[in-house]
Amino acid sequence: LWLGQWQRIFLVELDRPREREVLLQVVGYA
Repeated sequence: LWLGQWQRIFLVELDRPREREVLLQVVGYA
């Protein structure tokens, strides 16, 4: 499940560069 969500976030990150910042925040939280 987590891996699936990560893949989805990655796809969004590729579609939206701004999402990369959110992804970094998620990594920091985890």
